[in-house]
Amino acid sequence: MRAGISIVVAAGVLCATTPAGAQGLLDKLSRALNKLPGAQGQLPLGGTSRSNAVLDPITPAQRAKIDAALDHAPPSLRAEVAQARSTIAGYVAASSCVKDISSGMSPLQAYLGPDALSLNQIVAPLGGMRHHDAGSCLDVLRFQGWNRIALNEFGFQAVYIAADSGEAQTRQHIVHRQPDGAWLMRQ
Repeated sequence: MRAGISIVVAAGVLCATTPAGAQGLLDKLSRALNKLPGAQGQLPLGGTSRSNAVLDPITPAQRAKIDAALDHAPPSLRAEVAQARSTIAGYVAASSCVKDISSGMSPLQAYLGPDALSLNQIVAPLGGMRHHDAGSCLDVLRFQGWNRIALNEFGFQAVYIAADSGEAQTRQHIVHRQPDGAWLMRQ
């Protein structure tokens, strides 16, 4: 009961603090919740249980598959893909693991440019899978359908597959070079 009282007090103080102070209180609140009986531990970028996590951790093998798939970009786009590689890899890795894109804390937000689709218009590949264990990330089977849209923009499709169920989803992605030279996702 004492832990419950502390949590209520921390949540009450949270309402009356600055954003920087609020983050510290959220961290303390998360640690306190994880100490309660039955807590499953905090997941990266997510909640405190697997059922409501925003992002599960991607495995090194899954990250290696994304990197290998990027090596097969067509010669006409290799220079652009090389420049945008970290953005593409990060965005696709997050997309393969994210459960709730509409969350304001979506890890996809870091890769989206100012002209990108809003988060509520992006459909996570996991959302269309009914037989996959949603507690694990999807594999990226390949990238396909590469096309140059403009000198500062190109698109491709990512094929996501669930290793446990064999279900697959294809998503169209567009990468746009910003005026400062950074490559960010449009969708």
